[in-house]
Amino acid sequence: RSEVETYVLNNESGEMEKASEVGPFGTIPTTSLNVWFDDFEVYVNGVKHVDVYPRFEWKGGALVKNDSIGVAIPQGWQIISGQNSCQTQFKYYSNPNDSWTYGSDCGGRPASEQTYGMSWQNLSAPIHTGDYPNFIYKGTAFFRVKKTSSSANTRFVGSYAHDASEKATSSYSVGFNWGFISFQLNGSSSSSNKIDTAGFSKNITG
Repeated sequence: RSEVETYVLNNESGEMEKASEVGPFGTIPTTSLNVWFDDFEVYVNGVKHVDVYPRFEWKGGALVKNDSIGVAIPQGWQIISGQNSCQTQFKYYSNPNDSWTYGSDCGGRPASEQTYGMSWQNLSAPIHTGDYPNFIYKGTAFFRVKKTSSSANTRFVGSYAHDASEKATSSYSVGFNWGFISFQLNGSSSSSNKIDTAGFSKNITG
């Protein structure tokens, strides 16, 4: 199952809301980036689990360095420790018929595997300077969960953070709470230290 939706954080209510084609300041428009979930039911020793695949795909050249993707889970779900991965790919923007080429494994394991969520950082592409506008990038992360409560909320929330500084050297951290993900800039909030985000959400049946 595949479903693409774009969500942004409402600063007044603190809730994720569905965005228009071009969201408010600070968000990445869907004309530039797609972010979504795929999910598949699997059985482990007779117990139903769900494999969740957060995905992103840039539609044009972007300096993909120091970017992150994170997913917050609602109450009533458990993340299965160690069952996770991440991989990026790239190809020439000018030739969409080219095959995708392996980029990186996002460090191989998430930067943060917590009770409340997962995040992968350093979604670095191998081309960082000069030629990067000529390439497009995509990535797929993976983690496994199981439902621990029949009344569990089924809405999973994710967000992609893109380092929008000229040299991709912004300092920021990823935070989780039940069903909520946030990014916090560290230190100066000048133009050389900023991030743009794109939110996404989906009901995971389990």
